[in-house]
Order: sequence, then structure tokens, then C-alpha cells
Amino acid sequence: MKNLTPVLRNIEQHVQNVMLSGGIGGLVYALTDKDQLLAVGTAGYADIAAQRPVQSDTHFSILSITKSLTALAVMQLYERGIIDIHAPITRYLPWCEAKEGGTTPITAYHLLSHTAHIVTGPGWTLGSLYGAWYLRETEVLAEPGGSDWHYSDTGYEILGALLEAIYHCPFSQIMQEQIFTPLGMTSSFPAITYETRKVMALGYQSFYDDRPYQRGYPLVPVSWFEYESPAGSIVSTAADMAAYLRMYLNRGQGDRCRLIQEQTFEQMIQPIARGMFGYYGLGLSTFSRDGHTIVGHGGGGMGFNTTIQGDLETGLGLVLLISGTTWPAAISPYMSQLLRAASAGEDLPAVPSRVDDEQIPAANTYAGVFTHAGDSNRALTFTAEEAHLILRYQGEKIVLQKEEWGDRFLIPHPDFALFMGEFVCVDGKATEFMYGGDWYLTAAYQGPRTFDVPLEWHTYVGHYCYTEVWSGHLRIVLRKGMLYLVNPEGFEDALQPQEDGSFKTNQEHLRFSDVLDGKALCLNMSGSQYTRRRNP
Repeated sequence: MKNLTPVLRNIEQHVQNVMLSGGIGGLVYALTDKDQLLAVGTAGYADIAAQRPVQSDTHFSILSITKSLTALAVMQLYERGIIDIHAPITRYLPWCEAKEGGTTPITAYHLLSHTAHIVTGPGWTLGSLYGAWYLRETEVLAEPGGSDWHYSDTGYEILGALLEAIYHCPFSQIMQEQIFTPLGMTSSFPAITYETRKVMALGYQSFYDDRPYQRGYPLVPVSWFEYESPAGSIVSTAADMAAYLRMYLNRGQGDRCRLIQEQTFEQMIQPIARGMFGYYGLGLSTFSRDGHTIVGHGGGGMGFNTTIQGDLETGLGLVLLISGTTWPAAISPYMSQLLRAASAGEDLPAVPSRVDDEQIPAANTYAGVFTHAGDSNRALTFTAEEAHLILRYQGEKIVLQKEEWGDRFLIPHPDFALFMGEFVCVDGKATEFMYGGDWYLTAAYQGPRTFDVPLEWHTYVGHYCYTEVWSGHLRIVLRKGMLYLVNPEGFEDALQPQEDGSFKTNQEHLRFSDVLDGKALCLNMSGSQYTRRRNP
């Protein structure tokens, strides 16, 4: 690639456009090909209050990208014939079995691919061998195997325990000896410690950490804690992560030596289950972009959002490490397009205009008067005006902001701050609007309007909190005869009632207890004990 200057200029302009929407404290990125590091760029601050800018060598938590390094170490053992990833995990960890499981034993293959169907794992177990031991206290949510993806930090804690049992040394030493040193990753650390804290960027979250992020919300530093976990604790620089990514671009061959054989790499990227973004294999994600196969992994939480992405057809890759609430997907697709065009000697694609989430060409789809299903005196009026969707509320005109997925919107008003609003459309026209536990209908709605539910379900509705950096707030809402768990980002999971009075989602097991004055005071979710809060 002869001249990267125009590429870097366009990336800088695009990054600045994205940062105008807020949600980013600072970031660092790296561009690489199969042979060498091409460039490192930065934006924003490693410490906003101190006005300390991000430097090219600033360290970031890579979070769940750590899982791909853990998987690599496991596959090295498999390749050498030391372990069998298809054997029951109890062959190597006799104590590691679920309290109630299916007839199929859990294997390392299931854990690597997130198809073991075990719980995600309570945050208080991460960074401790108890994260692996905790499997004994949980139930397998479905028969292990198949193509259903159930993301699990606990699964990777177990894989870390497997590595330690085979190598007879700590996870941190395994990472250093088996991956960092062979790849020349001299600026990487296996854990977040007091020493790494000195060189790390601060992680940033929304000031309002119990609700979906909206433009204008200030960022505040995330609480810091010491942390070592095979599921997500590695700290690194963009340049070091580019060296790691080059190894995958070369199908297992690192800058200094080969870490895995090509056929092992091919096994790792074979699609097994559909994940959050594309498909998941044995510790690596794959997805298609413009007909090209992209391999990598992402991470999110604790005030950081990260990704590594390698294009197997062109041999080009990118690393993007962000402190803040913004997902890498807001930036990385354009970076990939630039790299590919520059490599092919083609004209560079224009810098995308700033995304205007208030521009909704199909705004008329959602316009109408929606009356509350349980109170005919409550109604919401939405109008379409010049490609904007307007909520007319208490004499105000509130412009809704479209979310990326589905018919979901942010409503920038204090009365609608805790949840996202979502429309249900029939034949191209919205007939339902939902906000938390509130359900509104137009006159065109044809379905049932009342639902019978057990009386005790009403006691479960509310706001629950747990002092944990991963998921401190949860809300339970009752709507259309179903209970839903709503996380701070606004995503909902339907609760499936069990015969013993507990509930399950696709990934978690929930039980409510200690009812006082018609309200459950405690919610145990897969081992994490949440307590009811007075505020809504």
C-alpha cells in the first residue's frame, strides 16, 4: 500500500463525525496487512478530567477478545494431542459438571463455541476459579451441542481452569509463554492489575448507567478493580493486537513462528452457531462483508468496546479499541472499505455524512394515535413531519431517534428515559407501541387486549440492582401477559415460567423471593442476588 495519508485523513474525519454524537472518551486503532503494521491512530482522551490524550501506546482492556486467546491456547493443546476437545470436560476436571444437565456431557468443543447451554455467569465469579466451580451450582439450560448460541463467560472460566490443569501454572503465565512471547506482544498483560492501571486508558460509561444511552448524556469513569479472567481480562495496545491479528491473517503463522497449523485455524473459523454478529466457531467469529470473509472477535463492558477484524481474502485487518459506550460498528465498516480500496488502487469511498438518527424516511409508518390498553384516558400521538417522527406530549414536540435494529426508538424526554419505545407493524403500518410495561394500541389493532396471568407475577415487576460492574441494573416489566427482563441497554428477554415457580430466559435462570407488601424484594439471576430498589 503506497500512500496511507489519504486513508488516515478520511479515518480521522469519520472518527470525528462519530464522536460528535458523544459516547466516546478516547480510542486507538491499528491497520495491518499480512506482513506488517501499517498505521496506528488515536482520538480523544485516555483521561478526560486530566485532559490526557490517547497515545499510540496507550493500553486498553480488550475484554472478550481475551476469549479468542484462551481458545487459541486450548487449540494448541488439541493440535498436539494432549487434550480431546470432544471428550467430556470431566475427563480433565472431574469436579466440573452441572447440577442438573442433559444426557450429553459438556465438552471443551461446546465451551469454545458457546453451545454448552450453560448460564452466562454471575460477574462476581469472574476472575476467580470459582467461575469454573460455579458450574456445579447451575443447570444446563438445554442439551449441549447443536447450533443454538448461548454466550457464557463461565464457559471460558472453565477453559481457563482446563489450561491451568494441563500446564500446572497460572493462566497469566500460559498467556505469556504460549501467545505473547511467540508473537512478540511485548506490551500486553494477561490481567488488569494495579501496575497495568498506571498505563491504561480509563473506561467510560454513561452517567445514567441504568438506561439506554442518549446523546447529551455525560460520560463518567467506570469503577476500577483488579481482574484476571480467561473470559476477558487481557490488557494490550493496538499494535500488539495487530500482531495477534496478523497471525490469523496468515492462518496460524505469526511474525516469529507458527502458533497453530493451518488446518487447526480452519477448524476454529468453521461456523458452528449464529452469534451476535455473524457466526461463531471455536473461539473466533466470522461474518461476511461485501462478499469477503471477516474473522475476529469483539468485546464490550467495563467502559470499553473493542474489535479485531481480519479480511481473509485481502489479508488486511483492523484493530479498534474504544473507551465509552459507542460500539466499534459505528466506525469499523468504513475503515475496512478504505483499506480495501487503497490496497486495490481504487478511489477511496467518501467519508460518510454524520448519521442523523432523527431522519426517518418511513416516519409515516409509525404515525397515529395510540391508546393505552389498560386506560383509555391515556393516549400518545405520533406524527410524521419532514422525515421526522414526532411525539406530541404535554404540549411538547419530541423528535424520536431511530435505533439500528428493528422498529425501536429513543425518546429524549425524562418521562421516557428508562426504556426504548418499540412499534409493532402490520402490513406496513404500526398498530402497537410499547414502552416498558405500557402497551398502546391504534384502532386498527385486531388481536386480544386482555391476558390472564398468575397474581404473583405482579409482585415481580420493578427495578432491581446488584453492585456489579457488568450488569448493575435490571428491570422486570409485565406486558401482554408476559414478564420481560430489560437490561440497561434497553434489550428485552421474555421470561419463560417453569413448573417450580422460577423462570428461564435463553441464557439465564431467575427466581424471585421475599415478597413484602405485594413486592418481591429479591431476584436471583444465575447466582447473582439482585434486590429491589424504591426508584422505578
